[in-house]
This record gives sequence, structure tokens and C-alpha cells, in this order.
Amino acid sequence: MIGYIVRRLLDLVFVLLGVSILVFLMVRFIPGDAVEIMLGANTDITPDRVAALRHSLGLDLPIHAQYWRWLTGVLHGDLGTSIWTGRPVSAEILARAPATLEVTGLALLLALVVPFMLCTLGIGLLVSTLSSTQQQAMMLTAFVFMLPQVYLSGFIFPIQNMPRIFQLATYVVPLRYFVVILRGVFLKGVGLATLWPQVVALLVLGLIILTLARLRFHRQLG
Repeated sequence: MIGYIVRRLLDLVFVLLGVSILVFLMVRFIPGDAVEIMLGANTDITPDRVAALRHSLGLDLPIHAQYWRWLTGVLHGDLGTSIWTGRPVSAEILARAPATLEVTGLALLLALVVPFMLCTLGIGLLVSTLSSTQQQAMMLTAFVFMLPQVYLSGFIFPIQNMPRIFQLATYVVPLRYFVVILRGVFLKGVGLATLWPQVVALLVLGLIILTLARLRFHRQLG
């Protein structure tokens, strides 16, 4: 049982790689880019300056080269440069981390992250029981779990603007609750007293998903 779970969890590395490629391509195909956001309505910038800025950000590279540059950077701890402040993203995170830890405390962070990780682990195990090959696991994770979670979480589109049937569907999306937690902690500075409904929802969803994965696993053994 443990060996089976370990092998499946290792397969998730390839699944995450595939999902990162899909998300990277989706972001790149959205109209506009970081240069246009940085320049805004500034009409005094010359084309040469725009070209130089695109070159400095690597936006003039082929799409596969852009992805490889991003992936190798992430693996080396380089999360890129903030288009708002011009500072490294990792430095921005570290600069805000002490204040965040001071407000929330390590115990609160663990309490808020662990339920979501429980759901993520459950989804990974459930996918492993539903797939017979690595390719099936990647497709199932990307199109049935990951992409719907991103679109229905409220991270990209406000939930209140979605059709009613999609609004109801968001209640079974773990990322919906985690997005609320992140916004509450980092933007509003609220604590567990406010965010406990989201934590409870994640715990319930995680237990349900893990139970389904366990039942599927025992059925396969039988």
C-alpha cells in the first residue's frame, strides 16, 4: 500500500509538469503581456524602449524558450521580477513574510495550509486509482481537476458573476476556500476566527476525497 502510494505520488511530478505547461500556455495566449501592463497608458515610450523591455523580460524568445527559462528559474528559486516594484518576487515575499508570520503565527499558517494539502493529496490518490497509465493521470488531473478548480475558484473570475449552476459547483472546489483564506490572511489580515468556515469546508472535502480514494483502492485490490 505504502509503495503504491509513493509511486503514484512520484507520478504527480509529471502531472504537475504537464499542468504547468498548460497554464503557462494559457497565460501566454491571453491578449496583452507584462510590458503593456507596466507601461499602462504611457504614450511617451519609444518602440526601441518597448523592444528593450521585452528583451529584458525574455518576451522576445520563442514560447518554448520562455517556458524553459521560467521553469529553470523556479527550480533555482528565482520566481521572477515584480512588474509593479521591479524587485525580485522572492524578495517581495520574504519582505512580507515576517509581518505575515507576526500577524497569523506559525500555528495558524499550518492550520490553514494543511486542510488544503489534505484535499490535494486526496485528489492525487483518487486520480491514481482512476488512471491506468501516467498519460491518463496527466489528462485527468489537468482537464477534470486542475483547470476546473482554477476557473471555479474565484481566482480568475468572481464567483458572483458566474451562472448559477457554476456558482453551486464552486462549493465542491477546494481551491475556492483556499483562495478566500489567502485573501483573508494577506489582504485583510484576518485570522482563524474569521476563516474557520473555509478551514472546516476543506477538512470535510479532504476527508470525503480521501475516503473515495480509499474505497477505489480497495475495490481495485478486490
